[in-house]
Amino acid sequence: LEEHRLRARTHFQSMGKGGSASGTTAVERLGPLAATIPLDAKDVTKRSIRESIPPHLFKRSYVKSLGHVALDLCWVAGTWVAALMALRVLPGFCAPLVWCAYWLYQGINCTALWVLAHECGHGGFTDSRLGKDIVGW
Repeated sequence: LEEHRLRARTHFQSMGKGGSASGTTAVERLGPLAATIPLDAKDVTKRSIRESIPPHLFKRSYVKSLGHVALDLCWVAGTWVAALMALRVLPGFCAPLVWCAYWLYQGINCTALWVLAHECGHGGFTDSRLGKDIVGW
């Protein structure tokens, strides 16, 4: 058993993280996107990733944040109205299909609202604690 573990460990170490023991480059294994990363895989850290993101993307905007909430609420309301209109126009035997489609799509819409509320908990929505508490609640 110990010999099997040693062989498996040695094989894994010779393969590397990508799982290929051949002498191919990262670009050959992973595609052209790998060439855009200026560091070796072992040198990539959370800090190096954060520093590679332009600073303007970390600035929070009330207009943009509340715009996302308003847009998602409009989608929720629009989906509800569309389902009600479909029930009026389509024959009665289509009602179960309409409700299933409504539940599926409305679940996606409400997940978007949940994500915004979740971001409030992480502090990514606005700089205002009161604003985050109101929207995130």
